[in-house]
Amino acid sequence: EAEMSDFDKFLDRWNTRGGVLLGCTLLAVFLAMFKMGVEAAGVDELSAGNWSSFVGFVILMVYTSQYLNRVATKSTTYAEQLRMYEREVMMQRMKELDEEEIKALCAEVGVSMEELDETVGSDAALKELTTKEK
Repeated sequence: EAEMSDFDKFLDRWNTRGGVLLGCTLLAVFLAMFKMGVEAAGVDELSAGNWSSFVGFVILMVYTSQYLNRVATKSTTYAEQLRMYEREVMMQRMKELDEEEIKALCAEVGVSMEELDETVGSDAALKELTTKEK
């Protein structure tokens, strides 16, 4: 499993461990400062409130659309963890088969040994698949 880069760790904080609470707090502070800035520019208080509400709405819609896009493309943390788990389960099941059984299974489902090599990744992992204890 690859180590997360510092940037990925930073982005991950916004999805876990109170990141939503932190994000909401920062959004509220930003909108309050935006409202004060608009008021300082000479706009009356009611219009400044309307503008800050509009900006907050736009930010919320952008965040929601990004989230829905992640759900639609199945790139959420849960979906990625599930994909990794399923792959590991299949690898574990393949390790229990001997070489003839692997070849028969590949022929049955229409997968060539080259495609299996690409999926498994390394030669060591493929050799581990065919080392069933007798």
